[in-house]
Amino acid sequence: MNLYTREEERMMTTHKRGKRGISLLVAYVLLVVIAVTMSSIIYTYLKAKIPADIPTCSEDVNIYVYDPACNYTTQAVGVNALVNVSFTLQNRGLFNVSALALRISKQGSIVGSDLNPDNATIIPSLAPDHSVNVFYNSTARANIFSSASGYLDPAPATLTVQAGIYDEKSRQVTWCEEAIVRVPVECDKI
Repeated sequence: MNLYTREEERMMTTHKRGKRGISLLVAYVLLVVIAVTMSSIIYTYLKAKIPADIPTCSEDVNIYVYDPACNYTTQAVGVNALVNVSFTLQNRGLFNVSALALRISKQGSIVGSDLNPDNATIIPSLAPDHSVNVFYNSTARANIFSSASGYLDPAPATLTVQAGIYDEKSRQVTWCEEAIVRVPVECDKI
């Protein structure tokens, strides 16, 4: 026994189909929202775990040092000497150079004294095929300029200059292992 007329049954069936279509649409929307949310969570997690771009120094960084000059004084500085170094730095490579590490040592010795031990000397970005005059005042171990008989005048020394690239974003210097120049220099006592 049927309580509904044929017309009423047809309307109910159509109504159920419409509800079924809407719930299917809601299900797809929920799946898309879940997928987008999960992908953004995974992206954020991986971005935090993967290290940022580490600047590297190309093998095509090449510097040349000429006209080195040096003088020193040992008055009232204890075991250190006040050192003034000047030279002309030329970039003969393909990339800009923006940092220098300076070291002075006895001639023929690898062990020396850093002239800028706390930080790198940041220079204006030196473009390829350009030169800049560098003047640096610092302290160094006085024994670099001495022998068994006393202080030498002039004292033969070796000036070591290493190029680096300063990244302003990270405020870090990447040192170029291939861009190290060692030049002999005579340090005059003043």
